[in-house]
Amino acid sequence: MQTYKSYRSLFRINFAIHEVMGKQLPRPITLDALASFAMFFIINSFVFHIIPVSNPVLWNSITSMLLGYIFSQFDPQGKFMIVWLIDFFFFLIRYKTINLQGKKLTQKRKMSIDDWYSIKI
Repeated sequence: MQTYKSYRSLFRINFAIHEVMGKQLPRPITLDALASFAMFFIINSFVFHIIPVSNPVLWNSITSMLLGYIFSQFDPQGKFMIVWLIDFFFFLIRYKTINLQGKKLTQKRKMSIDDWYSIKI
């Protein structure tokens, strides 16, 4: 019997490409991996214009496929890795108005030199 800890896992559907032009693929390609490949292909195209390599298109394709495969294997918090990284980045830069308990943060006054001496560790 399967148990679910979250409703999110019940509705997570992994879309995948199983065949191309009528030919069955040996392994389905998920859309997460395809999106990762496309993102890294664009990023690497700029990188390989700066770094001199013998065949930049080949190196770009190989590194994009590897990075796309690696990123599609991770599943942090039930999210696609790229979406999780974007959410984490926005979490770091946004202004925090509540703490982890859900209580509102108050504006604290600036500490004076006398306050530094009264801090107990």
